[in-house]
Amino acid sequence: MAPRKPAPSNNPSAWISLISIALIGLVLLIMPCCEALADSNVAELQRKIADIALLKKQLGDRQRQAESALEILLKQHNDLLAETHVLISSFNIRTFEDAQRNLRLRYDMELLGTIAAYQRAFEKKIRLYQNGQDKLVYLKQLAQDDTKMVTALSDFQIDALATQISLVINQYLDEAHNIRIDPQAVESVSSQKIWERLKP
Repeated sequence: MAPRKPAPSNNPSAWISLISIALIGLVLLIMPCCEALADSNVAELQRKIADIALLKKQLGDRQRQAESALEILLKQHNDLLAETHVLISSFNIRTFEDAQRNLRLRYDMELLGTIAAYQRAFEKKIRLYQNGQDKLVYLKQLAQDDTKMVTALSDFQIDALATQISLVINQYLDEAHNIRIDPQAVESVSSQKIWERLKP
């Protein structure tokens, strides 16, 4: 009778070979899943980068519009200021009460108060648009860096960055299409305060 081959359990090198083959097979099975996951993460970050670029452009457009509006307000302010000085000088106006009795000067002071309020509102919007663009530039750089090393990042890290980008985008999205200034929220500067700046 021919001698039987020893069972693999009696041969440690045979077990090591079997385990190695099993591990290689497992790695080969997992690799396509990891590659698909990495591709999906890269695609998600690339979509976020595109969203950032679009929103940044829109905020830049709104900022330029707000700066143009501010320039127009400044010109109106300067024109009215010149007119008030002429009225004050021509009618020898020395007190707020005298200024209020002059209908043209009273109207000019009210307009100056309204213009000053809108100037502040547009300046606030310009700061908002600039802050939004700065945040988006920072997040875009993070996302671009992460797409280069996406295989080294965990899903949690990628999800956290995508969530952060979404939060910032949602924060500024309403501001992207129109300059939103609520006239009810714009508090005009009082004529008394305007007079304090005008009085001789």
